[in-house]
Amino acid sequence: MSQKIYLDTNVYLDYYLDRKDCMRPLGEFAWLLYNEAVSCKFVVLISPDVIRELRNVLSINEQDIWSKILKGLKNANKIIEIHSDNELDSKAKNLSRKQNIPIIDSLHLILAAENQAILVTRDSHFENLKELFAIKKPEELIRM
Repeated sequence: MSQKIYLDTNVYLDYYLDRKDCMRPLGEFAWLLYNEAVSCKFVVLISPDVIRELRNVLSINEQDIWSKILKGLKNANKIIEIHSDNELDSKAKNLSRKQNIPIIDSLHLILAAENQAILVTRDSHFENLKELFAIKKPEELIRM
């Protein structure tokens, strides 16, 4: 069975916008990870919360997100939609307060953990949680 990964919104943005920082091709790392998922190394979990964040940041509708960003994963049957509930929302709120991280980021982490998936992210505030949760950057998962 393929490893499950939950991509944080910033990874989709790296992929879609082909972002770079001063030294690294972030978009290329995200693209390589995306392609490894399409070729069966990973199954990608996604929540409505990621869709909502993408809609807000990119100012595009949900249909465009599915057709422009998620199409390859969907066509390869490598994407699974997951949802939160009151219990998971409560866990995310507690984690957010305890670790002083944004609630939406704590929700992404809780959703990944509850579904036995690796959270793939670039958010630096997760660095302190790597000992408690499975958290990686895209380049840590791809074959270089």
